Parts: sequence; structure tokens; C-alpha cells
Amino acid sequence: MSSPMTAYIEGLEQAAVNGQTLAGVASVASFLVSCVDTEIDKRLEKIGTDEALALRGKAGVVNSRLVYAAFQKVFQGTLCGAHRAGREAAADTVNTMPEKTLLAFADHGEAQGDKVTAPPRGHRRCSTPSNASASKPRLVSE
Repeated sequence: MSSPMTAYIEGLEQAAVNGQTLAGVASVASFLVSCVDTEIDKRLEKIGTDEALALRGKAGVVNSRLVYAAFQKVFQGTLCGAHRAGREAAADTVNTMPEKTLLAFADHGEAQGDKVTAPPRGHRRCSTPSNASASKPRLVSE
């Protein structure tokens, strides 16, 4: 079974082979950050150690960084004229959120720029080896 990214590229290639123009082709891949955070937080709370509890609220962002790194690696360069998204959370991304979250952010949130590709100084960040198929992404100290 191919990944969604591979399936998208294969679809673009097939459309091009069939003589279709790719200028109007667009796609969105949805990644639910809060669902990852919620599930991992439950598991960390079950573990209950200080170390585990200190990690609450971080899994979704770390996972997003890994997914975004994979996206950048697969879709680097142009996509044969296919449309790419704008710049919301990071280049070529869009952000959706429930109205309640949007209103809460408008009330007391603060936009701090790209936190996907530029992790805060002193935090651990994810690094993908140049040959990603040879090994899994690993955490490295900044």
C-alpha cells in the first residue's frame, strides 16, 4: 500500500501521462495535531512520573515536525505545475481549528512565528538522516 504522498504523486504523474494540465490541481492532506496530543497526554498521565508529565502537550507538535519534514523531502522543488498551499503555520501549509479555539486564541493567544521548522532554542528537535529509508528519524540536541 502506498502512502498518501506517494499516491498523490502517482496521480499527478498519471494525469500528466494522460495529457492533463496540472496547473489547477490542488490537494490538502489533513493532520490532526490535537488528536495526537490528547491520546499521548492520556498515556503520559497514566505513566504518571514527573518526566512523563513534563512531556504533556508536546507530542502533537513533535509529530507535526516529523510529518512536515517528510512532506518537504517528498515534495521539494515544484510539482510539475501543481498548486501548492500558502504560508500559515509553515511554508506550504494551512491551519484549521474549531471556532472555540480560534476565539480563545484571539482573546489571549500570541502568534510567535514558525514553530514547525524552527523549534525554540534549547529544545530537542527532530532530525531525519539523509537516507530516511535506512533508519527512523531521531531526536538530537540543539
